[in-house]
Amino acid sequence: HYRVIGFELEWTPRLRKFLHHFMAYGCLIHVEHKPSEPFDLDDPTNPASFLRFASCMTPLLIFGRGETPLRYPEYTGLPFGNCTGCPTQLLLEVHLANPSKDADFDFPDSSYGITMVYSDEERTDAGITFMGVVP
Repeated sequence: HYRVIGFELEWTPRLRKFLHHFMAYGCLIHVEHKPSEPFDLDDPTNPASFLRFASCMTPLLIFGRGETPLRYPEYTGLPFGNCTGCPTQLLLEVHLANPSKDADFDFPDSSYGITMVYSDEERTDAGITFMGVVP
C-alpha cells in the first residue's frame, strides 16, 4: 500500500480571498460520485450521501489560508490505499468566510483541490489526532 508523505493546496486568488480552511477526510469505502454533480452530505434521503458521510470520518488534514505545503518526516507517512482499514478516497470540505460582507461573495469557482504526494516505500505509519472532533 501507499503512504501519503505530503499535501499541497491548489487554489485561485479569488478562492484565497474567501477561504477560511480546507479539511480532508479519508474514506474507507468507495462510493461512486461524479465530481461535476453537487454532493450534499446532509441529505438523509440519499443513500450515497449517508454512505459517503459515514465512511469519510477519518481526518487527514486541516489546512488554513497562508499555510505552506505539508511534508511528513522522511521516515513516516499516512497509510492510504490497498490495506486493511486504510482510506482509498478523499472527501474535501472547503470552508469559506466573508467577514467584510463583499457583495461579490459566491462560491468562487471549482479551481481548487489538494495534491497528495505519496510513496510506495516502506515507512513508519504516521497518524493524526484531532481534538474536539465528534463524528
